[in-house]
Amino acid sequence: LHDALREVNEPGRGGLARSAARRQIRPMLERSAQGMVALVTGGSRGIGAAIAGRLAAEGARVAVTARTLDERHPRLPGTLSETVQGIERAGGTAVAIQADLSDPAEPVRIVAETRARLGPIDILVNNAAAASYMPFEKFSEKRFRIAVEVNVHAPFALAQQVVPEMRKRRRGWILNISSATAMHPEGPPYQGFHAHGG
Repeated sequence: LHDALREVNEPGRGGLARSAARRQIRPMLERSAQGMVALVTGGSRGIGAAIAGRLAAEGARVAVTARTLDERHPRLPGTLSETVQGIERAGGTAVAIQADLSDPAEPVRIVAETRARLGPIDILVNNAAAASYMPFEKFSEKRFRIAVEVNVHAPFALAQQVVPEMRKRRRGWILNISSATAMHPEGPPYQGFHAHGG
């Protein structure tokens, strides 16, 4: 499946080759998200872009959001535009919504724009994250507030926006993704019982 998806998204491939790759993909997928709308945060690269691509391949109309729309991050690959283009090349539907989740007003705007452009949200993937790796005593209040806003408040606020409609339609899925930084190191002060909840 991954090889077939890569063939479909390969920029230099001709129309006939892409069509053949699409025919190869279709039997592999159940299209279990057909007709649904998905919102994926942190969708410009990595696992967010991959999840958005898979949901689109399963038939969902996908909104992806991140800070990077067209201009690449100086150290990281990928943009929202590239994610959307890859989905569209594979025959899917996607829209890019540029946003900064460290701004507490953004979740309301993101959900409203997704609804306006694609319809009510069936699937929410909270994938965006903010992390700074440095000694505790050098961690500024600004960095702390950004981390709390992006990692804690934004997923909460986005879920709060979409749950009422999900309940009304009696269906909906919310996936909250945590980074490896949520794992406690072995040994003191984290013993196995405390690190893994018993």
